[in-house]
Amino acid sequence: MLVDEYEIIGKIDRGAFEETFKASKKGCKGYFSIDKIKKHFGEDHFVEEVLKISINTIKDLNHSNVIKMIDFKEDSNYYYCIYDYCNGGDLSHYLEYLKKNHKYFSEKEVQYIMKQLVEAIKYLHNKKIVHRDIRPRNILLNYNSEEDFLKRIF
Repeated sequence: MLVDEYEIIGKIDRGAFEETFKASKKGCKGYFSIDKIKKHFGEDHFVEEVLKISINTIKDLNHSNVIKMIDFKEDSNYYYCIYDYCNGGDLSHYLEYLKKNHKYFSEKEVQYIMKQLVEAIKYLHNKKIVHRDIRPRNILLNYNSEEDFLKRIF
């Protein structure tokens, strides 16, 4: 099913309950990221229900600073959430790079990033969504254009 449409290029990240892959879609230009999320958590059905609600909420989001879910698939063991691919990695890795190379954000760059982050949070709050894990690792960067520099992952 998923492999009929997407070609996995490589692994991006791994968490406790999910793996993230870079992929291309057959017949399309560009890249996507695919979160492969475990469906079953033993006897803890509450987690499974919260996961389903979260996925349904994310599917409806549409804002320039919130990563867009492009497609959704599932099989008996996993959910597959397909998103726009952000080619700049996450903010924590970029901050590590800056520190290692004795570089810093300018005040203008910080203002630009913060403005986009605040706009994303404002959009989520207007949708009655509270993101409870805002941190540099969950802020994705995209260098395709000036206006899409920062994407906020949900």
